[in-house]
Amino acid sequence: MKVRIFLFLFSFFAGLALPSGVFAATLSLSPSSLSLAQGEIVLVNVVVGSDDQAMNAASGIVAFPTDKLEVVSVSKSGSVATLWVQEPSFSNALGTVSFEGVVLNPGFTGAAGKIVTISLRGKSGGTASLSFSSASVLANDGQGTEILTGSLGATIAVRDSASTPTKRESVPVVSPRTGVSSVTVTSETHPDQAKWYKDNSPEFSWTVPSEALEVRTVISENPRATPSIRYSPPITEKKVDDLPDGTFYFMIQVRTASG
Repeated sequence: MKVRIFLFLFSFFAGLALPSGVFAATLSLSPSSLSLAQGEIVLVNVVVGSDDQAMNAASGIVAFPTDKLEVVSVSKSGSVATLWVQEPSFSNALGTVSFEGVVLNPGFTGAAGKIVTISLRGKSGGTASLSFSSASVLANDGQGTEILTGSLGATIAVRDSASTPTKRESVPVVSPRTGVSSVTVTSETHPDQAKWYKDNSPEFSWTVPSEALEVRTVISENPRATPSIRYSPPITEKKVDDLPDGTFYFMIQVRTASG
């Protein structure tokens, strides 16, 4: 099992406005930055974004430094591509991951369609930059029009074995009414939001103001989910058992006499 937990309350998205009739697609690595220790394994997704034009095919080569990282495997599980011109492959000697997949008609339209997942292991301490040495996204327009306008790599910080372990991460939850930080959420089991964990039963704890009357929580794959599980009097810790593989968001609301 591999589970990654975000303690974010809200997510914000920004887009690039394009003139009418101009189609744009991107290839990116997600997450774009993370850290791991020597010998530890993390997962990085190759993601296609094509909001305004259905795409039909995506291909590319991801380059990585062989002195800092090694690829353990490349998975096409959960991919939007269903036909493979070239099966996903990798070379630790060359420092490359290659893929060439096809999305059958009507193609894929969306902000984040997973193509492949790369499992990487840290080899030596330092900063490793991953980038696309070649990339292509073709439109589902019957002509195979190239619509790729850009690609985004990733940066991985590899800690050597003598480094101090990552400290527990605290995420303040800010009251939208007062702007005052009143709640701090932490996780002993999943302290780093940029990492994947084998433990699929995360535990959370938080502080609440003295005037709190109730808390509402939710853990969801949707970053915009509304906390709906109520606890009155308010609790200050929660464990969620047996989550499936994936990325999850833990959210909390606190109610006081003022709202």
